[in-house]
Amino acid sequence: MGKFKNGILGGFNGKVGNVVGATWKGITYMKAIQNTGNKKATQKQIIQRAKFGFAAQFLQPLYPVIQMGFKTLGVKQSAQNAAIAHLLNYAVTGEYPAFAVDYDNLYLAKGSLKVNDSASIEIVDGRIAFNWIDTDKALQIHGQEQALLIGIANGYYPTYSIDEYTREERTGSIAFPNAPTGSLVHCYIAFAESEGMQRASNSVYLGTVSIP
Repeated sequence: MGKFKNGILGGFNGKVGNVVGATWKGITYMKAIQNTGNKKATQKQIIQRAKFGFAAQFLQPLYPVIQMGFKTLGVKQSAQNAAIAHLLNYAVTGEYPAFAVDYDNLYLAKGSLKVNDSASIEIVDGRIAFNWIDTDKALQIHGQEQALLIGIANGYYPTYSIDEYTREERTGSIAFPNAPTGSLVHCYIAFAESEGMQRASNSVYLGTVSIP
């Protein structure tokens, strides 16, 4: 309950309806109480929020990859938000609450650099080995680009390399994710500049290998 000072024409302290009166350094003032509302979210809003949360959670462990792979797309938004938007639009499948990722359509990098279309994967010495072919002429221009190598086992923390190998090396490897034997690991490769405009290529899905 609000209490008036100096009669009905004076200031007051406390709450009267949706107005609060108070005193600060001898100055009386009033302010309206914001109506936060108790309107419940619609089912559509609940689904949209859950879908966005799923996408954000999926990409969170891949943040360093996304920072390089979507850097030039994050002009009016962050690289992370650009990656989430692309994932939501093209690679999230399933119905609420059982969302899933369509790995064939997942991109972990998007950009204008030349895509390498001859990469392959194999298991060598207990690691996932990536191999790719580029001509000497292409490597004169693109040789110093960083090779982005990524392995994702559904439901487990991914493994990746973003600064260990350059394009001119034509090979690189990453450890398996810490997932059970027999788990499928979805593998991707992309290339990105480490200097200058820091452009990236589109990522290429190379299929899966099974954890031995």
